[in-house]
Amino acid sequence: MTKAEILTLIQDIARGQADDDTIAVYYEETINELGRLVDPPMAEAGLFSLTSGTATYSYPDNAVSILCAFFEGYQLSRETEENLEAYERTWRNDSGDPVAFKTTDETTDSITFYPIPSSTSAASSSRSVVSASFSRMLSTACCTRA
Repeated sequence: MTKAEILTLIQDIARGQADDDTIAVYYEETINELGRLVDPPMAEAGLFSLTSGTATYSYPDNAVSILCAFFEGYQLSRETEENLEAYERTWRNDSGDPVAFKTTDETTDSITFYPIPSSTSAASSSRSVVSASFSRMLSTACCTRA
């Protein structure tokens, strides 16, 4: 079952009484927790190709949440929007080599780099971003067994 099918099933069981946003948050929290309980954890690494002038990217297909990210061998700092705003009010417009990232709320599955990448890089280059994430493979395995 896909995430959308599971969320629809939960709404059907709740007879339309459940809040969609709350259900989505609980779904993500449950999948993340299941990923942490598996030994070894269901984590995988991936590469982001950066595009000059583009700060926000969708998660890789199998990713549930981003654990960490590296650029040119340095770990990027995970920040909240509030921290970025307090650090630099113009953070949404600054450009350069990424030094930090933030993830969006649980319903949109995207990652935003700060500052906005100022150059384009292929996924295989040393200037690409390496990320580690919990994998959706666990949720697929749990939900498709007969």
